[in-house]
Amino acid sequence: MDWDPEFQWNEVNIDHCQRHGVTPEVVAAVASNAPKLFLDTDPDHSGSDFLIGPDADNRYWTVVLLGLGHDVWRPITGWPSTNTEIRRYNGA
Repeated sequence: MDWDPEFQWNEVNIDHCQRHGVTPEVVAAVASNAPKLFLDTDPDHSGSDFLIGPDADNRYWTVVLLGLGHDVWRPITGWPSTNTEIRRYNGA
């Protein structure tokens, strides 16, 4: 994926993401290292998409994003990817 997103951060989403081990640096690393974007079709979720991919240390992360338009995204939350999410990333 050739992608140059802009991420919007504020105190609220930084604090929430950091409680799950996700920092702006982790999101930037995943976004620059072969991520895959998946549409979130669950109407109960606050995000619109999931970003799944490895960071620089090849640790996989899942980040919930809210699309704001024109490649601008607000990270909502995230976590170390589950085995199911890694399989989804790998196309299984």
